[in-house]
Amino acid sequence: MEVNLTKANITNVATGEVLEVLFNPSEYVLSKQVIYSERTAVGKSTSYVQFSSGRRRQLRVELFFDTTDSGEDVSKYTDTLQSFMEVSSAGDGGPSNPVLLFAWGSLNFKCVLEDLKLQFTKFGPDGTPYRVIARTVFSEYVKLGDDTEAASDSSAASPAGALSSTPKL
Repeated sequence: MEVNLTKANITNVATGEVLEVLFNPSEYVLSKQVIYSERTAVGKSTSYVQFSSGRRRQLRVELFFDTTDSGEDVSKYTDTLQSFMEVSSAGDGGPSNPVLLFAWGSLNFKCVLEDLKLQFTKFGPDGTPYRVIARTVFSEYVKLGDDTEAASDSSAASPAGALSSTPKL
């Protein structure tokens, strides 16, 4: 029986530009944080904790690109990744960063690329980079005015949803 390998890909939602990873990650980490404030109580030996706010979910993943076999410059992949962080002017005149969809298997994560570190590890005789490890942090994208929980809960019905078929954190 032949098994088809589904490759992870990152899509710029506005332009439709797709970056397909060459090698699927061996793991990824989804995280979510909430902020609590402490309230002191006069005459008590402890303080009270009160919910303050929630932070967006984050997806941390290492992506591996290697073009050694073809001899082509791996920068075509890293350039695309870097373009996913380029801020442009929005229709209302304010800044806008590309909204992305990181998709792999049952994971559909609507996000922005918040942090990117590129470690080039192999080069041709002329200095052409062939191999890179891209350490990425994608942060959940929630449009101003949208409720985070509602956006996440509706994602199963929409391929562009924040999270789909992944454990709630």
